[in-house]
Amino acid sequence: CTGCSGTTIVCLNVLLTACRHVSSTDERGCIKIPIPQAKRELSNAISLTRLAYTLIGSTDLVIDFTARLLTEVLDKNSGKAKTLHKKTGILYFIFAYQNTSAGPSLMKLLQTIASQQDPHLLRKFI
Repeated sequence: CTGCSGTTIVCLNVLLTACRHVSSTDERGCIKIPIPQAKRELSNAISLTRLAYTLIGSTDLVIDFTARLLTEVLDKNSGKAKTLHKKTGILYFIFAYQNTSAGPSLMKLLQTIASQQDPHLLRKFI
């Protein structure tokens, strides 16, 4: 639909801004437990799955914003990163779009996911 991408980008940007303004660490650099509510709400199974599926067939700009949002939500949230990988196969989406203009954001998302899981995870895909 015409204008859907623009609306989606605005929504993703609002969510991204909310996540960036709420730190997952305290002033000493320790991870806050529980994670801040904005990130906790976006890291539930339904939201994460829908965000991952936004990576499929969207415009490069929507993919870029989605990757940045997922990176913010999954940072220091290893349990959710592992669940997302197992439920959605998100790594396949990342590799499918790595040569687009969204590539840098996708590679940062890949680093966030891989750093919180099996250190040999990337070797399995390369």
